[in-house]
Amino acid sequence: MTEPPTRITALDIETDIPDPKGMVEECQAFLLGVKQYRIEAGGLIPEDYHSFEVSQLAEALEQMNNASGLIVGYNLFGFDYVVLRPWLQRTTIIERTVDLFAFLRAHVKHLRGLKLHSLCTSLLGEGKIDLGTDAINAWRNGKRDLVLRYNERDCDLAAKLWRFMITADKVVIGKATLDIGAAERDTLTSGGQFKGYDDWLKKEFEAQRTRVRADSFVGINANPLDLAREFDRLVCKSSGKVFYSRLIPATDYPSGEDTARRSCPVCGEYVFESPYVFKGWVGGPDGSPSREGVLHATPELEMLWAAMSPVVSVGDLGPHFTTTGFPRPEAHEVRLNDYLGVSQDDFDAWVATIHSEQVQQYIPRWKDQQNWVHRRSLRALEQYMLKTGLP
Repeated sequence: MTEPPTRITALDIETDIPDPKGMVEECQAFLLGVKQYRIEAGGLIPEDYHSFEVSQLAEALEQMNNASGLIVGYNLFGFDYVVLRPWLQRTTIIERTVDLFAFLRAHVKHLRGLKLHSLCTSLLGEGKIDLGTDAINAWRNGKRDLVLRYNERDCDLAAKLWRFMITADKVVIGKATLDIGAAERDTLTSGGQFKGYDDWLKKEFEAQRTRVRADSFVGINANPLDLAREFDRLVCKSSGKVFYSRLIPATDYPSGEDTARRSCPVCGEYVFESPYVFKGWVGGPDGSPSREGVLHATPELEMLWAAMSPVVSVGDLGPHFTTTGFPRPEAHEVRLNDYLGVSQDDFDAWVATIHSEQVQQYIPRWKDQQNWVHRRSLRALEQYMLKTGLP
C-alpha cells in the first residue's frame, strides 16, 4: 500500500464560456489557482494560495512540474487539463494527479449528485461561493477579489474532499454507496489514473486530421493572395482615397428589409441603396472580417497589392468607385452568414490559372495535421449541429 503523501497541491482554473457550450478546447483560461496543503495528524494545514493570469500560465505549470507531490482537483482530466493541454505535454503532471470527479464517475457510474457544490455540501457541509454570475463576467466587471476567493474556495473544496475520501470507509452519493478499500485508497494517495500525458491523450481524445497552411506567407499582411481573397482594392473617385473592402450581406440572414442607404466609407457621400455593406477587418493580421469599418490603405498593403498587378482586373463599382480584384463572374446569390463576399470556388479557380512567377510564390500550400479533440467537445459539437441543422 502506498504511504499517504505529506503534501498535496490543489488546482483549479477559470475560463470564458465557449460557443457551443461544452466545446472544452474553445475555452480560454483567464485564471489558474494553486494552493498547497500539509498533511498532518490533525488534517489539512493550508498554505498560501497563488493565482496566475494568462501570461503566467506557462511559468505556473513549469513550477508545478518541478515541484514534487500529489496534485488534486475536480474534473481536471475532463476540463482544466484539456484547456491547459498546450503546456502539459512535456510534464509529469498527469501521472501525479488525482482527479476526484474521474475517480467517482468511474465507481458510481452516474452523474447525479457529482457536481462539486452539491457533493461537498452533502459530504462536507460547505459548498462553492455564489458569484451571482459567470466567473468571466464577474472578472470583467471588476470583481476580481471575489473571483479569486471563488477560485481559492474551489481549491479548498477539492483538497477537503480528497482528505474526506482517504479517511472514510465509504462515501454515500444519493442512492449510491462507494466503499473505500485498499485499492481505492491507493489510487487516491498515489495518482496514476493515467500513466502520463500520452496515455491520457489516447484514452480521452480522438485524433482528427485537418489541412493547415504549410507556406511561410500567411495572412492579409503577408500574402497578397490572402489579401485578394478577403478584399478588393477600391478608390473613391471623389476623394482619391484608397481602401480595401468588398460588399457583403448586411445581416447573417438577408431579407428585403436589409436594403438601406449606403455611403462611401472614406468621403461620406451617398452612393447607393443596397442590402450589402462594406466589409471591414477586426483584430489585425490574425483577425476576422467585420461589417463595420473598412481596411484603410497602408504602404505595406499597397506593396502587397502591387505584387498582383499582372493578374488582377480593374473595373467600376457604380459611378463612385474604381475597383481592382481577382476576375470573377457577377454574384447572383446572397449567401447566408457570408463574410467572404465571393465564391471560394471562383477564387480557387482563379488561383489555379496564375502563371506569373511573381505571384506563384504566394500560392498557398497545404499539409495534413493531426489534432486531438476531447470526446466531450465532439459530443457538444454533434449536439450543436443537430440543434442548428448545420451539416
